[in-house]
Amino acid sequence: MGNPAGISAWARVAGGAVLSLLSFSVGCSKQPGEVWFTPNLGSRDMLALFTQPKRWPEARGHLTVFKFYESQILASHPGDCPLCGDNRQPNLVQVDAYRRLRFSRILTAIEVGAVKPWGCTAATTAPFTVQAIDNVIAAGGRVSYLAMDEPLASAHVCGETANDAAAQVGDFVRRVHSAHADVAVGDIEPYPLFSVADIETWLDAAQAQGAGLTFFHLDADRALATRLKNDIAGDLSQLNAFCHQRALSFGVIFVGADASSDRAYYDDALALVDTVASAIGRPDHFIFQSWTASPDGSLSLPINLPENDPAIFSHTRLILDGLQRFPQQ
Repeated sequence: MGNPAGISAWARVAGGAVLSLLSFSVGCSKQPGEVWFTPNLGSRDMLALFTQPKRWPEARGHLTVFKFYESQILASHPGDCPLCGDNRQPNLVQVDAYRRLRFSRILTAIEVGAVKPWGCTAATTAPFTVQAIDNVIAAGGRVSYLAMDEPLASAHVCGETANDAAAQVGDFVRRVHSAHADVAVGDIEPYPLFSVADIETWLDAAQAQGAGLTFFHLDADRALATRLKNDIAGDLSQLNAFCHQRALSFGVIFVGADASSDRAYYDDALALVDTVASAIGRPDHFIFQSWTASPDGSLSLPINLPENDPAIFSHTRLILDGLQRFPQQ
């Protein structure tokens, strides 16, 4: 951990750079529901999302939340996060990523580890998250959301029961809020690794431990659920209703599992979009996110830009085409 070296590019903005920053804020009006975007950890053109806004004006106009991975914000040197590629804190500061998001009224989120195999207790994980938030603030940004990366899924590896993990989540939130009280916290869990009943029991347990969750995002493996003959539509409807009963915003992560090409990724992610749209209509949160490994092992799939080339199946194109699959309001 530690604050990154370098001076914010904002301090050097002048002339044509001002026009570039202004163009970043121009886009279409946002539709109901929050649209989240998380490029893959090591995607090769992530920094270009901030320096070349004219290559994705429409998708950017729909965007509500841009989510970073915690490891990107904590990485000062290549060795800190080898899979991050160039997407490390000094480079994010150099392109003025966080301040550009604020200028565009796009909220910043961080995906964080609360209970992970490398840190099974909040006493271990929370300081990293606090440091990540501090790093964003130091670079002119503001963190609105934390999305916990599957703490229930890590409980078994940590030798913890679900109740043990829920207690650690409650402690994690308290520790983070002691430093940054205004950051909203939510959870991500995998389905069908956990059944809807498992997830419901878990969310209630976490809330009972003082987690104060405001949203839940489902990491849905559509192919596995199909092989298991799960009632995917029914499960989505049940979980959506449960979250609304508990005053939790419900979202689904639209990720492609087919890593053979950008086109294959795009098609697989759209298949999940169609499943969700048919089951529940428009969720509260649409999360377009990748962690899919490319054939070479890098976390760089899919390419992010441009949004409007019919020959390129980019992540920003997926946002536009995915949103079109949902009923309009």
